[in-house]
Amino acid sequence: MAKERVFTYRNTGTAESPVWEKWFQKTVADAVLMSDSDSEEKNIVDYIDEKIADLIGGAPGAYDTLKEIADYIADHAEMAEALNTAITNKANKDHGHNNATQSSSGFMSGSDKAKLDGVDTGANNYVHPSTSGNKHIPSGGSSGQILRWASDGTAVWGEDKDTTYSPFNGAEAGNAGNAGLVPAPAAGDQEKYLKADGTWGEPQNTTYGEATSGKPGLMSAEDKEKLDGLDDQLAGKVPTSRKVNSKSLSADITLNASDVGAIPTSQKGAAGGVAELDETGKVPSSQLPSYVDDVLEFDNQAVFPEAGEAGKIYVAKDTNKTYRWTGTAYVEISSSIALGETSSTAYRGDRGKAAYEHSQAAHAPSNAEANVQSDWNVTDTGSDAYIKNKPTSLPANGGNSATVNGHTVASNVPANAKFTDTVYTHPTTHAANMITQDATHRFVSDSEKSAWNAKANIYFASELPASAPVGSVCFLID
Repeated sequence: MAKERVFTYRNTGTAESPVWEKWFQKTVADAVLMSDSDSEEKNIVDYIDEKIADLIGGAPGAYDTLKEIADYIADHAEMAEALNTAITNKANKDHGHNNATQSSSGFMSGSDKAKLDGVDTGANNYVHPSTSGNKHIPSGGSSGQILRWASDGTAVWGEDKDTTYSPFNGAEAGNAGNAGLVPAPAAGDQEKYLKADGTWGEPQNTTYGEATSGKPGLMSAEDKEKLDGLDDQLAGKVPTSRKVNSKSLSADITLNASDVGAIPTSQKGAAGGVAELDETGKVPSSQLPSYVDDVLEFDNQAVFPEAGEAGKIYVAKDTNKTYRWTGTAYVEISSSIALGETSSTAYRGDRGKAAYEHSQAAHAPSNAEANVQSDWNVTDTGSDAYIKNKPTSLPANGGNSATVNGHTVASNVPANAKFTDTVYTHPTTHAANMITQDATHRFVSDSEKSAWNAKANIYFASELPASAPVGSVCFLID
């Protein structure tokens, strides 16, 4: 075994500028120079070998020198650190403890022990209350049972009436689905969503185009400009405080005939009022003068009776002209209102009314094709629902993904993300409360860090360290 000398030094200076002082003023060889029991001086080398052999205790050849042991400790710094921590936290052998007080822990004093011994047996026996809210769980019960309500503050063991659940059934074309357990998604389906038919599917559209009158979407710049200009457009409009015939416009108002100069309903078809029109656009016979209370129709005027009757109207259907009997001849009542579909006749009022109502209602041209709902999933190019030239994928901004840093919705941006004009700036600092501490992750204060850095270390080296915490010990191996 190699013969080595070991010197022990201790830092009495500072961590940055250590002052290494020897703990022992002699080398190991000098320190063990002594006499044996027969007053004969032992050989120093033999004595050192004997003591080292006692210290090593049959250690293997790889660790039978202090240098080899020091190298091993240096290679296992965590063990040395644990040893330093244990030494630092160990109390001095001559330390003491104060007696306990009402505000701090400590040893029990003799007077407190005397007081404790003087407490009568059973003086502080605790009686648990049996009132509502203080009762214990009842004894008994069996596997699968649960505690059920029995009365105020009392529970009993009973059967769980609903412990199983049926699977979720999706909706069909003719049947509604029902609630239940959601089917488990397969590996790799984390981007899919649960469809109403009970299956996991891909989103059909993960981007948004501009909104139209028939489809929701993103507001276009043009619409935004219109929206911003509403204030100017509304300027000069009638305020809600304005009144019509003393009726305020702040809410819905009802205008009667007198408010708008219309004919009152009570005057329609009444004596002294106005005549009404029936569903064919004609004045009912009940509201006609007595001399026109009867209308007779004939194919033409040639077949009229030779002598007519007063008070009757005769209609020639071939010309739609009307006549009355004067007593001696038939006289046309009014050639300007003859009904017909020629340039010299008036058009039927019921047909004219129908044509007008049709012109005012929304309708497609006579040559228009029937509307077909487009379907993104239709692949039949001959179908009216097929969408031509549709892209295989759409970037998040609808045109150039580079403008949003190459991120696409439902790919690496959450599906419910909203793109705005706001540019996000990440803060340069974060509050400590944003980080959650746990058993293996704690904050260290400046004082704790300083105290830790100042703990003494034990070094095994061939040279004294250039810096070391105050109180550190170095075994210098020569």
